[in-house]
Amino acid sequence: MKITIITTLPPVIGISYFSIHLINALKEYFDEIEVINYKRFYPPFVKTKTYKTNFQKPKNLIEKVVLDLYNPLNWKNVLNEITNEIVLLEYWNFVQIPAFLYLSKALRNKKVIIELHNVMSHETNIFEKLFLKELLKNVDKIIVHSESALSYLKSFKNVLLNPFGYYKYPRVDKLYARNYLKITSDCFVVLFFGNVRKYKGLDILLRVFSEFSVDKNALLIVAGRFFENPQKYKKYINEKVMIINRFVEDEEIPILFEASDLLVLPYRKFDSQSGVVMLALNYDKPYVISNVGGLLDFKLDESLVFKNEIELFKILNKIYYDGIKQDVFEKINYFKNFYSWESYAKRFVSAL
Repeated sequence: MKITIITTLPPVIGISYFSIHLINALKEYFDEIEVINYKRFYPPFVKTKTYKTNFQKPKNLIEKVVLDLYNPLNWKNVLNEITNEIVLLEYWNFVQIPAFLYLSKALRNKKVIIELHNVMSHETNIFEKLFLKELLKNVDKIIVHSESALSYLKSFKNVLLNPFGYYKYPRVDKLYARNYLKITSDCFVVLFFGNVRKYKGLDILLRVFSEFSVDKNALLIVAGRFFENPQKYKKYINEKVMIINRFVEDEEIPILFEASDLLVLPYRKFDSQSGVVMLALNYDKPYVISNVGGLLDFKLDESLVFKNEIELFKILNKIYYDGIKQDVFEKINYFKNFYSWESYAKRFVSAL
């Protein structure tokens, strides 16, 4: 079999990490994998920056950097570059809809699959709500990553729930990681990781942590670019909060996760699969989640799920004094087996 995937590869933009893992998983089943990459993903007035990554592109990969989302005349040329009978569209941002609508209609003679990283973009708009369902009518198969996304698309019969695998990163010694960050070995370290957007609820965690940490040897690390004005969080930030307001480089990821005792995802909404949780699994790191959407697919234990700030305070307090139950680490091992790229690839190929 041969497949064409429209996605992004390193240097890092969008779902580059996912794409590398995806291709490595599928290459066991496909004789040829062709990637149509983006010549331009964001409009000219949006300033963007790409980042280097230690992840290497798979060998013998056919990559064509040809798709310009903002030039409809370009889309017909893209059709001429697609040589395989199976086409996989990787969707995560509403700016992709016009080009994907055109391509999905023009590719009716091929088997077209769309993989939804977000059923609705994190910052959705009326345009997306109107046209995404129209796009989904043009494809042969829809792939989603969470039960909540599956439920959202219950009117469609051709939906496959296919969670992807956890991201495998190097490990480092915890003491080395703490020394690197100048954190004492007896400090209780909580991590918030990823781009800071309103829906991720950093303000919730900061408010709770400011009360929780008053009489404790505790530190909160906030690592990721702020897509909001950092000043709105200023009143909750003190010497017990470490802010890393930038893109986190690959080599820093092991440091941050190994140095931490606990990851917290205080999201207000979430309907997809969490890449941050996939990183936590790699580091055998327990995590606390809010009681929303797709996050509940990754629940380690009822005691690590909160509905409000009072519950989050109690959870942090209990972990600080009593530690993490052994059952939680057993569930992490279970998830590491379930959320594997090998399982993802088998489910993908079986659905073709």
